[in-house]
Amino acid sequence: MHHISTPHAPTPLGHYAQAIAHNGLLFISTQLPIAPGSTTPDPALTPGAQAELALGNVLAIVRAAGGSPAAILRVTIYLADIAAWPEVNAAYARIMADAKPARGVIQVAGLHHGAKVAMEAIAAVG
Repeated sequence: MHHISTPHAPTPLGHYAQAIAHNGLLFISTQLPIAPGSTTPDPALTPGAQAELALGNVLAIVRAAGGSPAAILRVTIYLADIAAWPEVNAAYARIMADAKPARGVIQVAGLHHGAKVAMEAIAAVG
């Protein structure tokens, strides 16, 4: 088991790793729509733009572990407002293109730092 870290995704602000690789699987911590080098989401961004940023963070971590979008097995998307789903889904489809991992979408009462979207994933690497 080992930690995966990349400067191309936000630095963890708590006691956790960006991801853990174990037995060919990569477990990616929930990623907020925070730009690398920043500590909070931009509240002016639309849910679609926040989805692109959160998914970009997931993909940066997957790439740091030697994977690609095709290596992602499952994505869980958390939304502060399920009404944003069409916009978030469109952004997700644009970025993931032909990669279609298993996916869950969950509306939550709120997300850390007022984010509108957050994503986590499991990928096969190694």
